[in-house]
Amino acid sequence: MGYKDTNILDVSFQLFLGKITLYYSRIVLSVAECAYFCHIICEPMDKKLLKYWKTCLLDAEWSNTPSNQEPRVTLRIGRRMPEYLLKKDRELLFPDETDSPKKHSVRIAPCVLLPEYENGKLLGRPFPEYPFFITYTLWPDGRLGMPENPLERVPVFVRRFLSPNAKDDRTIASLAEVDCLLKEFPLELADEKAYWRACEGLFRKATGMAFSEMNYSECPEIAVTKAPATGMAQNILRLYDKLLNSRDDFPLLECLTRCECEPLLSLPDRKEVYANRKHLAQMSGDFPLSVSQRETLAMYTHPRCSRIFAVNGPPGTGKTTFLQTVIANRLVNSVLSGGEPELIVASSVNNQAITNILKDFKIEAADLDDSEVRLAERWLPELDTLGLYLSGKADERYAMMLNNQGKGFPEAYDQSERVDEYRTYYLERFNRHFHASCQDETECQDYLRGRMLLLRQRIDTGLEVAVQKECGTGSGDGSLWARMMHRFCKSSTVYEEFVARWEENDDFKKCYTRLTREEEYKDLPCMDDMAVRLDISYRYQMFWYAIHHREAEFIRRLSCCTGNLNSEDRVVYLARLRRLACVMPVFISTFHSLPRYMTCTSEGEPFVPLYNTIDLLIVDESGQVSPELAVPSFSLARQAILVGDVEQIEPIWPVTGQYSFINLKRSGVVASTQDPLYAFLTEHGFLSSSGSLMRMARKSCSFQVDGERGAFLREHRRCLDAIIAYCNDYVYHGRLLPLKGNRPKYAALPAKGFVHVNGFSQQEKTGSRFNKAEAVAIVKWLVREKANLEEAYEKPIRQVAAVVTPFKAQERLLRRLLSQLPSQEAEPFAEMTIGTVHSLQGAQYPLVLFSPVNSPEDSSFFMEAGGKYNMLNVAVSRAQYHFLVFGNMNIFHTGRNTPSGNLAKWLLDRLQNEISAGFLYQAEDTFLPQSLELPPQSAEIGRLSTLEAHTSLLRQAFQTARQKVVVVSPFLSLRALESDRLLPLIQETVERGVEVVVCTDHYLGKEHGLWRDDTLKARRALVEHHARLCILKDIHNKTLVADDCLLVEGSFNWLSATRDKERARHECSIRVQSPAAAPYIERLEQELAQIETETVFYRPQGGKGFSPDFFRPPFHNFCPESLLTRIRTQVSRLGVPEASPQESVRQLREKAPRHGASWTDEEMQLVWELMNYTNDLSVFTDCLQRSERSIRYKVEGTAP
Repeated sequence: MGYKDTNILDVSFQLFLGKITLYYSRIVLSVAECAYFCHIICEPMDKKLLKYWKTCLLDAEWSNTPSNQEPRVTLRIGRRMPEYLLKKDRELLFPDETDSPKKHSVRIAPCVLLPEYENGKLLGRPFPEYPFFITYTLWPDGRLGMPENPLERVPVFVRRFLSPNAKDDRTIASLAEVDCLLKEFPLELADEKAYWRACEGLFRKATGMAFSEMNYSECPEIAVTKAPATGMAQNILRLYDKLLNSRDDFPLLECLTRCECEPLLSLPDRKEVYANRKHLAQMSGDFPLSVSQRETLAMYTHPRCSRIFAVNGPPGTGKTTFLQTVIANRLVNSVLSGGEPELIVASSVNNQAITNILKDFKIEAADLDDSEVRLAERWLPELDTLGLYLSGKADERYAMMLNNQGKGFPEAYDQSERVDEYRTYYLERFNRHFHASCQDETECQDYLRGRMLLLRQRIDTGLEVAVQKECGTGSGDGSLWARMMHRFCKSSTVYEEFVARWEENDDFKKCYTRLTREEEYKDLPCMDDMAVRLDISYRYQMFWYAIHHREAEFIRRLSCCTGNLNSEDRVVYLARLRRLACVMPVFISTFHSLPRYMTCTSEGEPFVPLYNTIDLLIVDESGQVSPELAVPSFSLARQAILVGDVEQIEPIWPVTGQYSFINLKRSGVVASTQDPLYAFLTEHGFLSSSGSLMRMARKSCSFQVDGERGAFLREHRRCLDAIIAYCNDYVYHGRLLPLKGNRPKYAALPAKGFVHVNGFSQQEKTGSRFNKAEAVAIVKWLVREKANLEEAYEKPIRQVAAVVTPFKAQERLLRRLLSQLPSQEAEPFAEMTIGTVHSLQGAQYPLVLFSPVNSPEDSSFFMEAGGKYNMLNVAVSRAQYHFLVFGNMNIFHTGRNTPSGNLAKWLLDRLQNEISAGFLYQAEDTFLPQSLELPPQSAEIGRLSTLEAHTSLLRQAFQTARQKVVVVSPFLSLRALESDRLLPLIQETVERGVEVVVCTDHYLGKEHGLWRDDTLKARRALVEHHARLCILKDIHNKTLVADDCLLVEGSFNWLSATRDKERARHECSIRVQSPAAAPYIERLEQELAQIETETVFYRPQGGKGFSPDFFRPPFHNFCPESLLTRIRTQVSRLGVPEASPQESVRQLREKAPRHGASWTDEEMQLVWELMNYTNDLSVFTDCLQRSERSIRYKVEGTAP
């Protein structure tokens, strides 16, 4: 480089530094920072993005500071190193585990930032803060020791005390300099003293000060707190560092991080879907693939499919079945092609998701006492799973590769001394099953491969004859085999002959007969029918032949092993991984652990990543994965499938939007929020403050379904149709196809139901909320119904029911109450699933109880944070047969177009959905309605528990009242009014000069959005008999008031409950009859007066419920122009949804502006009004500004 060039560079450098200095006017840049910012100018975009994600991950690791409410021990030991904690201090930090032999992790803050003042005015926070932490192990005897895991020894700088930061807080060091210093921090240290010196040395280099210089001058102090769960990301951070320094190519990573969308391919046609010759194997032989699963597989096996394939999988649509099919196919193809055993890794973000994956790959163990050896079982000893769990614990690597029993698998199983044992076991089972006499594993492999080739031929033949039968042409691939088959298939009997031979197998025919009892599989076209037959027969057999071929391959490879199998040398370690893949086709790991297992030692260098080694990376629940956790792991793989649902639980984002933008700008990705690239990164989920791996993957997928990137699974089989209707209506807008039906096994419970619990929420010290009334009600109900539920579902209660709640405090309270039951009652509930929505993602139970916790006075509801349906979508869709809400129903406002408001519309659409019953009042600690608040001695209190007691008291109130009777009955029924002859009694009461007021809810008389005849007739009858009818928005209490001395509240619906003794449910109420009740009656009337009234109610014309085939010819249209103009005007007033960042949604809204908006009652009235004049779908779409699919679903009950 010449002199002039040098000067130009110097000038450019100075100009650049000037700009940086101007931007960070309050920050003095160090040499490390200057070099850093100069370096990012020339970096490629993928490296800049990696640097951004790494910084966000570091921010998350460094953001945890103890709150002022958190227990803390203060040591005043001068400048000495802490060595011991007294018992009283240990009890303060760990009150529940004082006598436990368990060791704990603590954080030590050796320095303190004191409050700052200027001219007597406080700057910043008024309390001391801790900017730096060192992790220690607290032993049961009180000793403080260096952490055993080297990765936990890295000290932590709290992020907001590093520059740059988002709020201009005071800083002690720069992020760039700290990052450089931490990379050089020594992890192998001799003892605690060396550890302390190393930490103080690091702190001095970063800040220019010793610990004692940033502390109280006269009496320095050291704070000790419980350590949060940090250090988990060290493996990921190390991989980031390796990638940033690497010059290798990472095709999969580049595909994921490319800042442009993948070109779209055409969707497979019918022949490609049903006659897919690349579909060779199935992991299940009980059920075939659904239509959308088959379509998705055809997309995935397309020869030009992208390296990244995204599958949008709403709840219960068979994501697991699809993944199992992909794995089975890859396994069979690798065996048939003679290739190496593939490394397939299934990963996700948390242990709950990993647990669900492990369950999916559980296989029934071989029965050694059974005389028959089944094909569908393992032919090697001690195996009952297809998945090997790579744990994230700190133990030695091989010890933490776990089998299903939780033991170190390689050390126990992958041992050459056991070859003879495996060979003997395998040959014995192989020869018994096939009635063969093979002598070694190689001979068995040849036999199995021959069988597999024969099965592939049968599969090809079946597909060919089905295509010929249905279409009259062959598959058209031009191969010699296809041309021969085309000639062979000219006879019309070939298809029937193939089916006849297929049905000679009794097992195949039996399974097919069972399937075809269902409407879904009856009278299918030839190609569809053949696909079903092949799934439950030859493809299933093919999978198990491949499994047993790989088991023999494991024996063959193990017999050739010599030397140290536990070495981490690249060649030896890779050979072990391939060997383990022979017996465990799927490795399962979190993203925190995966980088640790995909490293080796190469030329003496440890922790060398095995780039581009994983053949297929599967990401489950990818909608929950924040980008910075998973992105680097894509450098380890060649291809990826991501399944997830952006409408379910979102990621826990590590940084705020402010810090995200700071990191973007600092990494050189964007210069401002106006940059077009910033909009692209936001829309496609790249940001660590709002994105997800699923959104990133969708833009890299080659296919689009219904305007949305990625495949889409439609058929829902988990929940009863009545349950999934909430999710389908308000979240997926009719795109799901419910196939479960509506028959619960326990008929005494409705599919969706509620118990009104008049409790109130309280806040713990941690900030989490709980509601004792709801918790007690749930516990009592579970105890009462346990035997019935276990009998109906033939399972223990822990496998039947789960309780979901938005708050950890409520979870803890429920567990405590269940544990306090008598020992015999408590034991069955000990392992019951109770948790927040996050803990139930991916799970399913026959019965889900939902405890919302909130009470009406709460300002906001966590279950619908941000106005999103994600939480409630997951909570509802966990329930297979029953979803029951135990809570204060007055928090659900049916008049609001919100997640909870629409939940109320769905939940309260039938009177039978209420299951409130006497168990709330039957225990010794009787619940009184909160509004009473009366001590027992101040009033005459009684309890009503029979139908006769309630109806008798109601008649008595009308007959004896002198001034006023108020009946609050959310539901009304003409049958109930007539059965008790209440209408004449009401008229007589009014004519006597007594005011009769009936308060009812504005929505609860509807079914499927339409008014019930019985409700409307009851309203009209009450008005005709001179009662004052008040229609209020969102009431649910059941109350009877007479004058100022009688107040009754409970579960009895006064004017709607059935009067038939045989059909009546057990209802209970509390009666307070005393002059002292007057102030509480006055308070009730004040509350009712504050509730918004609904003065207009009307009934839409037309039929009720869905109208199947409504939009079928012949078409008619008698709509007057005045009607169309009025409807368009009303719809325009409803407005359109907020702009969506998703391109697919924007495209749909160009034609249907209200796409995605929740349906309102007013819109349903307009739909029914239009149905009186036309069945032309185009008129509906034009007037309502909705998509055809959405309108079809609302009118016909299904959408094609």
